[in-house]
Amino acid sequence: ELDAAGLANDTVILFTSDNGLSMGDRGLYGKWSHFDESLRVPFILHDPGARASAGSRPEAFALNIDVPSTVLDYAGIDTPAEYRGRSLRPFAEGVTPEDWRTEFYGEQKDETDLALPDWIGIRSHRFAYAEYETSEGPLYFLTDTQADPDQLLNLADDPAYATRLEEYQSRARRYRKEYSL
Repeated sequence: ELDAAGLANDTVILFTSDNGLSMGDRGLYGKWSHFDESLRVPFILHDPGARASAGSRPEAFALNIDVPSTVLDYAGIDTPAEYRGRSLRPFAEGVTPEDWRTEFYGEQKDETDLALPDWIGIRSHRFAYAEYETSEGPLYFLTDTQADPDQLLNLADDPAYATRLEEYQSRARRYRKEYSL
């Protein structure tokens, strides 16, 4: 349709959808967990004038908070200073900003009658960390997503990862405090 209307070379296309839904994966149902199947979201950015090759797939973390900044950037409007997201346009142009995020914070705060466990966590390129609040006390997850991309082996109780676990705990709590403001 864009070709027929003569707009294909002047139209930027953004496609995304909701986050994933566990359909029995890990014995879970829903989209409230820290696992990749719940966190990952499809996202396609097509800029016909950009230099990046079609089908490129940057390893950088793009978040839903980046979509408004991206739309504003393409519209020629400055992103308000209070926005936490950043424009994804550089990626379409084949450039990864040097100061791009290397991890992101996530959380689930259940405010429904579903009694879902609350959690905070961090996803980096190497590790996924989550701390769940349960009636029996906190439950920790730490997975090496490079060695274990399916996130099946919980390293939280492995003494070899105790320092790494403490680092992620500290950062996640710092993020929670920062974002709760």
